[in-house]
Amino acid sequence: TGCMLRAQFWPAKLRWLRRTNRALFRRVTRWRSPASWIFDNIFGVGSSSHSMASATGMYNVDAERWDDEMIDRCGIRLQQLDTIGDADRSTKRLREFRDATIFAAIGDGAASNIGSRADRRGTAAINYGTSGAVRIIRSKAVARKQTVPFGLFQYVVDAHRVVIGGAISNAGNLRQWCVRELHVPDEQQALSRTAAAEDSLVVLPFLVRERSPDWPENLYGTFTGLTQTTTATDLLRASETSTFYRLAEILDQIAQQTPVTDVIVSGGILHSAASLRILADSLGRDIRLSRELESSLRGAAVYSLQALGRNVAPLAAGSIIRHNRALARKHRQRRSEQRALQLLLEPAQS
Repeated sequence: TGCMLRAQFWPAKLRWLRRTNRALFRRVTRWRSPASWIFDNIFGVGSSSHSMASATGMYNVDAERWDDEMIDRCGIRLQQLDTIGDADRSTKRLREFRDATIFAAIGDGAASNIGSRADRRGTAAINYGTSGAVRIIRSKAVARKQTVPFGLFQYVVDAHRVVIGGAISNAGNLRQWCVRELHVPDEQQALSRTAAAEDSLVVLPFLVRERSPDWPENLYGTFTGLTQTTTATDLLRASETSTFYRLAEILDQIAQQTPVTDVIVSGGILHSAASLRILADSLGRDIRLSRELESSLRGAAVYSLQALGRNVAPLAAGSIIRHNRALARKHRQRRSEQRALQLLLEPAQS
């Protein structure tokens, strides 16, 4: 299915609901995403796109339809799921929709890659806002020859492309927690590029249950290396940097299968030049800034226009943040310390 068997996806939710509230489970006539429900009510198009269906964990990527075995294991019927289709005519008898082709919603990640110019070969996208993700688009033909690395996802973009990647639950939300609870006086000043690579603190940034690349569901947020001289500034900087290390692990897994020649960054992180420099050093790569702040919105528009046969002018290339090689070497060592701490604690907390 391209999805992990974890609580984030439909199979775990369906089986949980069937186990804990069987009476309610039996009364359900249709299982659908909020997007399908909204589009049905507004536009009169109730189908689910292949893209959205593939993010449920109930979709067979190779067969391009709902997965029979997963349907059976979840105790539901095929008729309870939306039909799958990427575009349709509206059933609403409104003048505005008379000649309109309505495109079903596509996945936010796929749209973000398209909208940020990260739909080209060898180009990966990093989105860093409240949460974070690393994704790369590749052809279905190539994807069928490769196995999705454990812990990552593979969703459909359209009839010819898929997006592979991983998401982290702790990103900008962790930074905001630090600012709020630690009363950091100047968060930008706290993000010293050199200090980030030389911090003695090792952090597992798991204030929220984490996802990719290894789904450490039994681990919680952890700080080691605290001393009397540790400041709120140190905690903020080490915490944010630790989330970048998670993104670096995902990117490395992707690059083992698909050569990555360009990395485009979008999301709220674009408002912090200091964070962007530390991100580049943590990845050990130069990064390119997206010129589109709302990459998912632009991507949804570009996707629809291209499906209609329209030519869309490419987004201009953004500026580049160069990584510091000396600092990148230090970050690689700190990444290994983070992995070692996680391995040390996993048996104790599992």
